[in-house]
Amino acid sequence: MAQAPTLTADALVLDVGGGAAHDSRANWVIDLTSWENRNWFYSERGELSGTHDQIPPGRWVQRDICDRDPWPFEDGQFDFVICSHTLEDVRDPVGVCREMMRVGRAGWITTPAAVTELTRGIESPHWCGWRHHRWLVEREGDGIVFLAKPHNVNDPTWPAAVRSPRFLRPGALEPLSFYWEGSFPVREEITIDGDVFDARLDAIAAAARRADPVGSAVIAARSVAGAGYREGRRTAGRLVRRVRR
Repeated sequence: MAQAPTLTADALVLDVGGGAAHDSRANWVIDLTSWENRNWFYSERGELSGTHDQIPPGRWVQRDICDRDPWPFEDGQFDFVICSHTLEDVRDPVGVCREMMRVGRAGWITTPAAVTELTRGIESPHWCGWRHHRWLVEREGDGIVFLAKPHNVNDPTWPAAVRSPRFLRPGALEPLSFYWEGSFPVREEITIDGDVFDARLDAIAAAARRADPVGSAVIAARSVAGAGYREGRRTAGRLVRRVRR
């Protein structure tokens, strides 16, 4: 959808994963956080208001949204489903999307831009993106695709990492955001070959990176160091296997 529909005052709205800071328009929440610990993000920032605390306990469903059991809602029960900065955190975002499509007639999803998770200095200069995020999320036509965030992006020798948000193009960190109606395509992109997967991540970073001559030199040096390290590990592994025989 090009834009969100206008919701009537009596529209039933579910916030999926809104335990830390649910949307003020929501009148239902499903989240791992308990009702007693709701909206802790707003509370910590001193921003909690009546509009952020209007959901009664009976409309707060505490559960693991990835547990593979259907959520306790009827098909099409909700006029609108909100899922903001949750899919990148959970272990089964594809399953969550399918449940959203089952219980809702339309909705809105937002996640960090994929390059966020390949950029140092977002949360710390020592690793890429946010430490608790599991997925890079991209638009794919009218839907979304998930790429698992590998641990090696935090390796100092990994060549494709953007060394600071300062070296991204303007707007590169704008969150992915789109509206859907009825249903939308969703999948996990699975790549077995490590080099092909690294090239895929490098392409994401390269498309968002602005000109950075020093950074390019750093990337080249990291690439050489990384290749040497990987070859050393392979050689050591072959030697160990020979000795064990």
